[in-house]
Amino acid sequence: MSSIFKKVSLKKESKSKRFVRTSKKIVLSFYHKFSFKNGKKEKTPRKLNIAIASILALLGVFVVYRLSVNSYNFIKDFEIKDLVFMLGTEVKQDENGYTNFLLLGKGGGNHDGPELTDTIIIASLDPATQSVAMLSIPRDFYIRTEYYGSSRINEIVRNVKNRLVYQKKHTEAEARAEAIKILRNKVEEIVELDLHYYAMIDFNGFKSVVDALGGVDVVVEQDIRDTTYPADTGWGYQTFAIKKGPQHLDGATALKYARSRHTTSDFDRALRQQKVIQAIKDKAFELRTLTSPSKLKGIFNSVDENFESDLEIGEIITFAKHISKIPRENILSKVLVDEPTWEGGFLATPPREDYGGAFVLIPYAGDLSEIHRYVRLLFKNRAIYLENARIEVQNGTSRGGIAGKIGTQLERYSFNVSNITNTENREKYAKSQIIIHNTEKFPETSLVLPILITAEQVLKVETGSTAIEEKASETETDLEVEEVEEEPDVIIILGDDYKEVTKKL
Repeated sequence: MSSIFKKVSLKKESKSKRFVRTSKKIVLSFYHKFSFKNGKKEKTPRKLNIAIASILALLGVFVVYRLSVNSYNFIKDFEIKDLVFMLGTEVKQDENGYTNFLLLGKGGGNHDGPELTDTIIIASLDPATQSVAMLSIPRDFYIRTEYYGSSRINEIVRNVKNRLVYQKKHTEAEARAEAIKILRNKVEEIVELDLHYYAMIDFNGFKSVVDALGGVDVVVEQDIRDTTYPADTGWGYQTFAIKKGPQHLDGATALKYARSRHTTSDFDRALRQQKVIQAIKDKAFELRTLTSPSKLKGIFNSVDENFESDLEIGEIITFAKHISKIPRENILSKVLVDEPTWEGGFLATPPREDYGGAFVLIPYAGDLSEIHRYVRLLFKNRAIYLENARIEVQNGTSRGGIAGKIGTQLERYSFNVSNITNTENREKYAKSQIIIHNTEKFPETSLVLPILITAEQVLKVETGSTAIEEKASETETDLEVEEVEEEPDVIIILGDDYKEVTKKL
């Protein structure tokens, strides 16, 4: 029996190898057919790029699927995604190795305000840490441009495009390209980052992609009941309602969940949009999606008419490879809001009469300095947020409220502040200090916090065990183990020398 099985396995392995070689030739010939003309490489049209990517993925996945059915001995030595990703090309990166994207969403079609980019997200990919940091800019952010003066940021594409078409006599394509460029430059100014690529999808494309995936799964944070959600056809409103908890959403429901704001706020909506993006990513890279020709065809048809980007085919494949490796816990989602005591609270709502009666958002500090500092932490020091150390702030001075003030500031910059209190027995400290448990576990936190807090003395506990671990070990033999409150990973003791959060970062 064993000898017969061995012969069958060898025979199948030989077929599998021949199948892979043949498939590679087909993929390469297909790629070169569309990328070269008269011996010269040409830029591939954007829609064709998407088509090629879909076909390559479909072919590669089909190969993998056939191999997995026919030959386990071959598969265990074969990297499943190698065939799909073998045509990936070099991509743009900054000095830190990050690639930054501008992700845009608009109404499109017959929707009200079809050219308004109500979704504006900056996403930064770091292949080294297998992470993505995302920051949403509210659509009401107030800006100035040379083409149209002052407006909300979501109006830039529409305003610039209309002016260039109707006043400057540009073609539709020329005006759109210039409008995207102006918006891109303005966002780069706000976040002080180079944006290497952009991608924009409209509502129809969004719904179709979700439906092509068979829906997506999200956890709804709170009940939503929006009685003024725009009607699907014509003018007027409809009611959108969804319950708190795990939900499976089709395309239409996912769009409503991502757009609704009247029960909550624009800021909650921005976080929901990022959550749906994560859910789409998770579903798209499931094996049952990648091995389904009908789903892949549906995805291609969805984006064919409703998606635009400056990504090339090889870059798409490379990014797909990186994104497929990113766990959900390594996706950081943040939003700029207009409450200075909240996380990301670097915006303010000025009196409407100062802006012609319009509701707008402006930087809380009067300039972009705080936003730039927050972006530098979130994107360039993202390991802080991946480490997510629990921080306790203690007041070691006679000044009342100082620990609360500093704790709030740290929360504003998205640090995980677990407790704010006074020092034990209200002991007074002349010098501020930071006590860090296990610096090996929190290397970025150990590096950045002393700069941010300007503490001269940093005490690093290198044992790797925190007080909670020691206390738990003492009680583990008891019949009834009491619930142990989590001890902080970092303790900040504010001394008389402390002034304020530094502006060095």
